[in-house]
Amino acid sequence: MLLREVGHGVVEENSKSEKKEGGRRLAVGQAETEAIETTYSQSSNLEFYYYREPFVKKIEPSSGLTSGGTALTITGAWFQQKPEYGVFPFCKIGNHVVRGRFIQTNRIICKTPPSSDTSGSSPIQISLNGVDWKDSGFHFSYYDRPVMVDLQPRSGNGDGGTELWLKGVKFSNITHSLKTV
Repeated sequence: MLLREVGHGVVEENSKSEKKEGGRRLAVGQAETEAIETTYSQSSNLEFYYYREPFVKKIEPSSGLTSGGTALTITGAWFQQKPEYGVFPFCKIGNHVVRGRFIQTNRIICKTPPSSDTSGSSPIQISLNGVDWKDSGFHFSYYDRPVMVDLQPRSGNGDGGTELWLKGVKFSNITHSLKTV
């Protein structure tokens, strides 16, 4: 069997093969153009697609509800989706793997899975094949849904400026993703 690069990261197998002593390995991500020969008992037409490793510049928001479903917008570069080669964006939040939605080469969206862990933050990793993971350098924190039981005062000036006091349970000290209104 003869493997050769046919362009755009595709390696093609040719069923005409000869045994070669020695040889070289083709690792994922390497852009080798040298032919690699080896012998197998059966032949087939296989292709291998290699891609550039994506990198992450920003992830928003950095926290969400324990019930899951928070849409993480992940901005960076070299995201891809090529179904014919099994290339799809994936996110791993802690130990939970979810398939992402490809928006464009610099953005994907992943919905967070449910988690009961509110004790700390979970690392976010990215993959294009669900096997090889890249640490994004970002973390995601879960919090319980707050329950409000009272609001004081119950009215205020139409021009704004009234300070409100909220009374309830399960308020979180995670405020970096909240906006002031």
